[in-house]
Amino acid sequence: MANVSAGIIENQNVYSKLKISENQTIIYKHDEQKQEINLANYKEVFAKRYTTVNSEEYCDVLDEIFKEIEYKLLFHYDGCNIWFEKLEEYNRKNVLNLSEFNRCIEIIDTLRYYDCHNYIIGHTCYFTLTWIFGQVCEKNSSQISVYKYIEYLLDNQNSAEEQLSFSFEYLFQKLPEYVLESINSKNKLDQKYLIDHLVWGFLNNRYSGEDDASGNIPDKAMIRLASPPPNVLTIDTYEEIFYSLNPNLVSLKNSYPGLIKTILEQIERCL
Repeated sequence: MANVSAGIIENQNVYSKLKISENQTIIYKHDEQKQEINLANYKEVFAKRYTTVNSEEYCDVLDEIFKEIEYKLLFHYDGCNIWFEKLEEYNRKNVLNLSEFNRCIEIIDTLRYYDCHNYIIGHTCYFTLTWIFGQVCEKNSSQISVYKYIEYLLDNQNSAEEQLSFSFEYLFQKLPEYVLESINSKNKLDQKYLIDHLVWGFLNNRYSGEDDASGNIPDKAMIRLASPPPNVLTIDTYEEIFYSLNPNLVSLKNSYPGLIKTILEQIERCL
């Protein structure tokens, strides 16, 4: 890689030195016109100040530099919350079109890249990345949203986060055909992993029947209801509750007989 040296940019009187490699360093602050550097304009400011840097020739180096600038701006100034708040804006809508959903995916990818997993203000966690990801997937309600959530689920195979299962089962309730199709297309190990999550989500979400008594709330895994509803999910009722989730499940039994049988047998073993 070429040796690219970029000048000085300052933000809030804080100086940060970003080591890209042994021969590549960038320091940043306000530009000479005292224009504030932020996530929306830093590339434009950079291009104006360093006109001799050939963006095509040094594209790999610039990508690394830009990632480091984003990291510093994100964590030292705006924090993860600026991105969570953008997701929250989208989540207030009843329906998300494909363009809006794709924007949510971009934001989620940014949060994952910087290991931002919780929306925290003060000492309170208001929601997790997994919860709001499940929400936007439901509001887009497309095959793509199901595939994206399953991709996210598979990327988190070492996680013990229960919300992964809860959100997956809610997505299954809304779009069972896409969930079953996606599970069925995976290898045996991935199928087992996905079925495990689906079953655990079902056991928790449907404890009190077809309607989840605790609701799809952000901190469901952390709360205990003061007056919990009676448990109606039993050996005698689980199959009826399963098919009551979505009217399409009855016909899907003919399309995916083996897969649905496996899911039901695993639910029964857990009861």
